[in-house]
Amino acid sequence: MRGMGTGWQAAIRLGAVSVAFAVAGCQAVADVPVVGQLGATTPRAVVGKTLAALVDHDLAAANSYTCAEGRIPDELPLPLNVRFGLAHLPDLTAGDALSVVDLDLSGLEAQERLVDDTEAQVDLRGEVIVHYDLAKVRALAMRTTQGRDPATVDTVLAILGDGELKTSLNTTVQLTKPNGSWLICGATGIFR
Repeated sequence: MRGMGTGWQAAIRLGAVSVAFAVAGCQAVADVPVVGQLGATTPRAVVGKTLAALVDHDLAAANSYTCAEGRIPDELPLPLNVRFGLAHLPDLTAGDALSVVDLDLSGLEAQERLVDDTEAQVDLRGEVIVHYDLAKVRALAMRTTQGRDPATVDTVLAILGDGELKTSLNTTVQLTKPNGSWLICGATGIFR
């Protein structure tokens, strides 16, 4: 993963970049989901665990932190732009896309805002770097096109260039606490 280490280390870097704010209506966000604190249940920790699962290519684990009514098992629970350039491939799933990338989330900052005892928001801002493994992309493209469309395979590889995509993420993750545990119940985001 190009020096990123494990998913939890990526989540730690996410927290290390953050500045803890203690503003009226906001709670300081100094807690970080480190391995020794896997049981941490703050909204920010839940978002961190979700991001860590995505870094580890574990879509099922990432989706386990979402509300049942909003859960789409074949989709990413947060708006990360991993499908860019792969959109030309037929029948592409989020799991397929996730299997050919390494995510660098070290440029993200997170700020938690508690609305009340059962609602919170976590703002994620900053750079996401998606590293595409071009050999895996080629294999995925050959599989999804069943080897019948070399032009699509070439187009996808040309779009991805050197295999690195930098995007700017500006998203607000909505969390609720329906049964005593914080869960992600939606996210709105903008990529640039």
